[in-house]
Amino acid sequence: MADQMKKNVEKIMGRFPKVFKSAQWKKVESTLHVEGAFIVGGAALVFSVLAFWLIGPIICDLVGYIPLWGTHQLLKNTSIKSPERIQSTSYWIIFFFFRIAEVLLRFVLKRIPLFYLMKAMFFVYCYHPKTQGATKIYDAVSPSILSLLQIESSEQRKLDRVLSQTVPIQAAEEVESTGIGKLEVVVVEAKDLTIMDKYTETSDPYCILKLQAADGKPQLSFKTHCKVRNVHPMWNEKIQMGSIESKEFFLVVTVMHKQNVGNDDFIGSVKIPMQNIIENTEAGTSQVSWYTLEDPESMNPNPNGVQGQIHLTLTFTAL
Repeated sequence: MADQMKKNVEKIMGRFPKVFKSAQWKKVESTLHVEGAFIVGGAALVFSVLAFWLIGPIICDLVGYIPLWGTHQLLKNTSIKSPERIQSTSYWIIFFFFRIAEVLLRFVLKRIPLFYLMKAMFFVYCYHPKTQGATKIYDAVSPSILSLLQIESSEQRKLDRVLSQTVPIQAAEEVESTGIGKLEVVVVEAKDLTIMDKYTETSDPYCILKLQAADGKPQLSFKTHCKVRNVHPMWNEKIQMGSIESKEFFLVVTVMHKQNVGNDDFIGSVKIPMQNIIENTEAGTSQVSWYTLEDPESMNPNPNGVQGQIHLTLTFTAL
């Protein structure tokens, strides 16, 4: 490593032959009995330490804002691929995290020797194209953060389970005398879903299932778990939709993209008439089909539109 650093310094010195090949410079080397590369390297190190000691915050800011122009070009050029966008976004998150930490821990950080020098070197490591430290940090940290965002407490899961079970049971009791049968839906999987997150080039899909009356009013609603970063999600979740009042009902399955902030995004949906389900299933048998996702109301915000299919197993039992 020392030899490589020496070669790098000598390469820089070679760009200034009038200085480092002059008689005066040779005299300095002979007087100090030290090679020129070590003199230049040592002087640069001393100068850096003094500079960071005197005006460390200013130098750190200057070093930290170097990628600003590159980010500006990135925002202008929509054809740049996702890895560059992840690198840029991750770097600025790290940069502003340090700024906030400095405000909160100013008195502690100032007492760390050479803190600003180490901080500037860390910024260079994060944004330099050869190291791409910001992307490495993103790859190491993001899975843990995403999994934490998806974790629910055991009490909340129990509450959700109770609510999802009590609503259809009550509805079934109310319509039991007039209902024509019961519907069980197994949401098996989906494939080739639209990519909704342009930074990770994937989606975080989950399904909402509704029984819809002929007038368009939803009767019952259920939701599957969210599958993180998956455009080919596998659920295998069984849902009891309760009693069906009429053949005029519809089963509506909507695939959504989970957002950590703001409203979730529409991916696609299928609307299946109960009449078709009843006609295609006999007593005790199930209808297993792939359904193509649609967007009849143009709700998908993605410019590529809706794509993908969902695999459902439907079982209707007449009362």
